[in-house]
Amino acid sequence: MNVDHHEVPWQPLPWVRDRLDLGRLAALLLLLVTLVGPWTVSSDGVPPAEWCGGPYMLLENGRCVRWVPGSEILYWMVGGFLATTVALVTGQADLVELAREVFVTFLFTASTLLLVLSFFSTLSLVLRGERRRRQVFPVIAWGLAAIIGVLCVLSSGSYGGLWGMWLYLVITAGMFALELVALLVGRRSS
Repeated sequence: MNVDHHEVPWQPLPWVRDRLDLGRLAALLLLLVTLVGPWTVSSDGVPPAEWCGGPYMLLENGRCVRWVPGSEILYWMVGGFLATTVALVTGQADLVELAREVFVTFLFTASTLLLVLSFFSTLSLVLRGERRRRQVFPVIAWGLAAIIGVLCVLSSGSYGGLWGMWLYLVITAGMFALELVALLVGRRSS
């Protein structure tokens, strides 16, 4: 058996590094798909069970509901934050009266901000190139976004969340792992 000692075996870390931007772009596109997909259900503004049809769905308990996509949740989170801020600034609301609502609105806005920050920080890495300082922020942002995803799934109630929410969780956890590997591979090669 003749063995060529000059041939370099396949190494997974350089392979990942060479295809990192492609993986990032694919994940960002899938993240946009999660916003179109259903995250939860709502019975607000739907007909009674006997007229349930069309875009609505009849649950086992005889309740008519509609799918709520992630984009609608994002819209209401941003709208709630803006409305609360305007009400506080203009004096239409008192901070003491709205203390609980302000806290909940802040939590929702923080989770929305994590989604937006993780998306744009990764897009910045793809468009502007990797720098050590720029690589740390997406790792943190995707890790926190994955925690938000876990909390969303855990709080989704008896139906366990819908595919949009689960896909969001898988993408954020996967991107956290991908960016962490990219950061560690970058350290190893430098």
